[in-house]
Amino acid sequence: NVISGNSGDGVLIQRSPNFTAQNNAVLGNYIGTDPSGSDNGGRNNLGNGGTGVSMFNAQNSLVDRNVIGANAAGVNVSGPSAVGNVITRNFIGVDATETIVFGNGEHGVFLDSRSHGTRVGGSAAEGNVIAKQSGRGLWMTAVGTEGNAIRRNSIYENQGTEVENKLGIDLSPSGPNGNDPGDIDNGPNLSQNYPSIIGVYELAGQIRVNGLLMAAPNTTFELDFFANTLCDASGYGEGETYLETLVLATDANGLAGFSLTLAASLPVGQDFVTATATDPGNNTSEFSNCVQRAPALVVTSSNDADDGACTLAHCSLREAINAANAHPGADAIVFGIQGPGPHTIQPLAALPLVTGPVNLDATTQPMAACPLVVDLPPIGESPMYYSELCARIVCVRYLGHCLGWESAEGKSRICGMGGSELRS
Repeated sequence: NVISGNSGDGVLIQRSPNFTAQNNAVLGNYIGTDPSGSDNGGRNNLGNGGTGVSMFNAQNSLVDRNVIGANAAGVNVSGPSAVGNVITRNFIGVDATETIVFGNGEHGVFLDSRSHGTRVGGSAAEGNVIAKQSGRGLWMTAVGTEGNAIRRNSIYENQGTEVENKLGIDLSPSGPNGNDPGDIDNGPNLSQNYPSIIGVYELAGQIRVNGLLMAAPNTTFELDFFANTLCDASGYGEGETYLETLVLATDANGLAGFSLTLAASLPVGQDFVTATATDPGNNTSEFSNCVQRAPALVVTSSNDADDGACTLAHCSLREAINAANAHPGADAIVFGIQGPGPHTIQPLAALPLVTGPVNLDATTQPMAACPLVVDLPPIGESPMYYSELCARIVCVRYLGHCLGWESAEGKSRICGMGGSELRS
């Protein structure tokens, strides 16, 4: 069907005293577009004046395999009795080839007024494409609007002329929400905390994503990872291409570090990685910060073995330094040692001197509470040092004197032996 050119909503499913508005299906329609899936560059004026598909207090209804564009908004689910609705396999804002753009005037999907239990996407085969809106990809408002799973969709380039942020997923208030310890705040989808990505590193053709989830204690979450061509201007992500899912449990402090090696490389031209977190109640977070991949040497073992190669299968700190010295130009040495900390590195002999520019970033080691310790007792006058990571702060000391530290904000400081400081 072609459902276009109406002054109000294209499709309205609304509960009333005489109608339960249950078990409806909107399948395979062009809503706001012509039969080819295009609005002909706007010349046909096919967009509906209201929302493409509006469901008010509807229950257990399905919106599937539609092309929805050029409307005032894409799909809206609202009302405290709205529950169990499913939105899958739609193209919202673009045609089925994703080459013709007819973004909706506001948001691609809008969940509000305490609607709950909506599923947007699902398995990789059920994901929607939500792109090119003039507002957010998905906008969720009101306490009580919760239990809404937003899984494995392709959400990208949702932005326009409106003032507010154009995030892929935005849980009110507008813009990226900060994470809180223990995730005890409230809001849409319980203001579920998103993962914090520390680094995305490439080694031997494989991609390693290091990060930390700070959320409800003793809870199992599902983290969905995505690749992107660009970051949102806010520095937080959208989610253009779904990559894979990691199941992760927090500890009694609500913390869970992760160091994930992706099963496949990133798609060509999509070098930025983001993630979402979904709790057991199907509350999905906003997208995480957006981090670009970079070549790196990843320390994966706390032992001091040296077989002449630094690989993802095994790389000691010694092997990483040797590999950095053998490579011309700048390098990064990062940490992805698996298992609960603390991890202690005790070299059997003095480590090699670093001969080139190297960023040795211990903040990449997952988890907090001092999970990484490099314990190097002084040998003669060699510049041995002790390094520890506490709450993402690196402190490097020599015989009790501060040599330097790096804060979570990325600011670093090098201290002289006498206490003088050089900042960078």
